[in-house]
Amino acid sequence: MAKTAFDLPPGGEHRMGSFKRGPAAFTIFKISGHPAPNRYRVDCDDGNGPNEVCTFSNKPGESTRWRGAWNNDEWCQWIEEQACKLIAESENN
Repeated sequence: MAKTAFDLPPGGEHRMGSFKRGPAAFTIFKISGHPAPNRYRVDCDDGNGPNEVCTFSNKPGESTRWRGAWNNDEWCQWIEEQACKLIAESENN
């Protein structure tokens, strides 16, 4: 089975913030333990506990990896935009 960001050792991530859409609350984490310069994970909690939505990095040419039912979901572009905006705000503070 492929490893996911949930397989990282404790302390290998930093919560950067969150955003909401309807009943879904999204949280973004900066995660370590990967070869990319900066790697991020987005989780979603829609009332059933947090689940991984996607992982991505700032490495040029690397695509976002969507998990399960999130592949090609109509919210994907919006999620990426919100996550990138939050990352930029966090890094400028």
